[in-house]
Amino acid sequence: MPLWSVAVGLVLLSCLVVSFTIWQSVLQLASPDLRLDRVARHERPEEWDVAEQVAPWAVRKGFDFLGAFQLRMQSEPLAFAWRRGDSSEFLCQYQVGGQVQYDIVSIFAPQIGLTTASTKDTFALPQPPGACVQAFPGQDLEQLWERHEESRSEFVRVFGDPNVPQDGFEGLVLGALKRQAAYVQSIPFWQLRGPWWFFVERDRKKDRLASEAYDLEWIATNVGTGEAPNAAASAGHGSSSPSSTSMAKGDVSEAAQRRHA
Repeated sequence: MPLWSVAVGLVLLSCLVVSFTIWQSVLQLASPDLRLDRVARHERPEEWDVAEQVAPWAVRKGFDFLGAFQLRMQSEPLAFAWRRGDSSEFLCQYQVGGQVQYDIVSIFAPQIGLTTASTKDTFALPQPPGACVQAFPGQDLEQLWERHEESRSEFVRVFGDPNVPQDGFEGLVLGALKRQAAYVQSIPFWQLRGPWWFFVERDRKKDRLASEAYDLEWIATNVGTGEAPNAAASAGHGSSSPSSTSMAKGDVSEAAQRRHA
């Protein structure tokens, strides 16, 4: 068998695996049975030890610890969350597949937020308009904070301070996940687009400030007006999601890489 045909076969197989994994993940996100459960220290002591190493940094930045939460989907990512005073700003540490990743989040309106992520996997799925994401792989938590503050200042100018009433961290996460699933399913032929998102978009969108990558004035005018955003209405304006949706990225990325291996 010619070498080129083997290479083509491997590429096609990889694309099929990624497409199936993303299709499966989106269906899980859309499921009415999706849950986010609290996890006590005695249930996952090693993971709690890892999370507690971040506590001094979080306290210095004004964050209070909320607890540990596990999303009940295939890879069951574990999230440790902190909230900055009474504001709608959060720090999240995700532990899945032996990896530790971070999100720093500021929510300016129910459907408008800024997330600074430590992994490009945050772009593995498209996300609804208004939820703006920037990712800087390889940077430490302090560097992520600096990148977040760079974009945050422009978001505050357009949207005001991040101070949105919340129903609790669990409600925030589940609501964002379901909005993301609905948005992905509104994209024509979304079941076939997984390889493009996974192999191309993750690298194309990383290392860009959200304040420069998104049209904030368009978002201020068109998002949160009472109409559910969809792919057609937001074409050309970019979209991503609040930090809570990043809990799904570990499931998409880890499963795709595991099956590819």
